[in-house]
Amino acid sequence: MSTDETRDRQPDPEDIDLDELAGLSRLEMIDILESLSKPKLIALITESLDSDETRTDAATNDSTSASAEDTTTGAASATQSSAAQTSQSDDPSTDDAAATPTPDGATGNATWEMETDYQRPPALDLSPGSTVLVQCGSQDDRKSAARHDLLGLSESDPRNVLLVQYRAMSAAELESIADAAKRVKIISIGCSQSIPPSVEETIESVEINNPNDVTRLGILATSTLDDWAPLAEQTVVSLNPLDVMLQYKTGEATFRFLHIFLGKLSSRGAISHFFVNPSSSDPQTVNTLKPLFDDVLTIDSVGVDVE
Repeated sequence: MSTDETRDRQPDPEDIDLDELAGLSRLEMIDILESLSKPKLIALITESLDSDETRTDAATNDSTSASAEDTTTGAASATQSSAAQTSQSDDPSTDDAAATPTPDGATGNATWEMETDYQRPPALDLSPGSTVLVQCGSQDDRKSAARHDLLGLSESDPRNVLLVQYRAMSAAELESIADAAKRVKIISIGCSQSIPPSVEETIESVEINNPNDVTRLGILATSTLDDWAPLAEQTVVSLNPLDVMLQYKTGEATFRFLHIFLGKLSSRGAISHFFVNPSSSDPQTVNTLKPLFDDVLTIDSVGVDVE
């Protein structure tokens, strides 16, 4: 092979690593990333997160060593600061109040109405095992219609529905879902969910008090899907909203959990969709999570689109 041919030959994007990416221009990097397969893209993101953690640990160790060399006066000042922080943390009205999830809309018995402007994009994949990230404002009138559609409640064959709620949903919406589904189980995380009397015998309800406990969420969800596996009905999973999880977990921790969690849901044949409110989440973090999903459904002022 000639020297010119060697120079012109481009590397296979699937073989590229982080060091090679770092040496590219911004436009070249974007072109490479857009051409990567989903597994390769996820692998690069995971490698990047591992690299960030290593640098963070090193910086923490350096900071600790430097702190050990402080003067006696500095140490006394740090002790006073620590005491002040301890006093503040003992006040239950501080961090806990700020982190408590707020209800997602009205939770009373008002009539639940769906916005008819929502139309599902033809390209959206809702086959068994598929996963969808839904970007939609919490107060958007089309959100209820989108959820009704993604749950398949209008299908001729009733579904088994697993609802994962970080905010309590309205009694009317829950009743509507229960009336149309074959089975419903709701996992309420960090919130209290009331069950309408008319459907309380048909809905199984479980509560997780700690919103940070994603391990218990994973166990409850997968065990439910395993229990439903012998049944004939299609299982659908709906999580709402993902941005509350991001208030308790770092972007890196959320990525790692979802990578495993979505894989377990898909391997069990569930059709899953997770809602996220773009205005309540860091855009960069949400963009990092997007490759974990098969499709991203965006509902905004422009319309309803899938990417």
